[in-house]
Amino acid sequence: MNVICPICKEKMMLPRLYPQCGHTMCEPCMIKNDMVEKERLESVFVTPNFSCPICRQKTLISWYLRPINRLALEELRKDALYEEAYNKYMDTRNVPILDIPEKINLASIAIKSRQEKAETLYKEILPILFDAATSGKSFITITSTRVKEIQLVADLLAKKLFTNNKIYKLVSTPRECDIEIVPSTRTYKSEYVNPILSGPPLRLLPLLPLTTRPIR
Repeated sequence: MNVICPICKEKMMLPRLYPQCGHTMCEPCMIKNDMVEKERLESVFVTPNFSCPICRQKTLISWYLRPINRLALEELRKDALYEEAYNKYMDTRNVPILDIPEKINLASIAIKSRQEKAETLYKEILPILFDAATSGKSFITITSTRVKEIQLVADLLAKKLFTNNKIYKLVSTPRECDIEIVPSTRTYKSEYVNPILSGPPLRLLPLLPLTTRPIR
């Protein structure tokens, strides 16, 4: 039985199966692959389709819900060094615990979570906006790792900034968040023309043909 991970080329640490194709790899490599798939998403509201890195078949099932390859794991744990490394890994790994009751009010959970997230982001962004305003900036652009979190609650955050701080506009995308303190052309290049010198362009006189006279 092949117990070598096709990705990292090491003995598979807790081998898991992709349910749609049956390909097996170690759990750490599977986690990294899922993270890459999530980072490619253009919107936080799009559910990721996780691809098997071997055959590219897709699944909606996250890594921690995919079945463990028990036959491969049993074979691997016959090795004493692997067993020691396996026990250390199991003590330190972080797996989401899912025990979801069938009758659960998801709406109330979503509302509470969104309000808490919006409040946290508001407290982080307000000092940045205050500094920008006192520096004379008309807008700021946020490109940090928090951008996707802002996109989740952009409506709530905008409402709070409009009500409390009279912010003009908030525009959120998966890559950046623009907050206009006052209406602005939103450009990094500033060009100004002196109106006194901005009359009609000078007319160029046509060039006269050159004539040559023979030298005697």
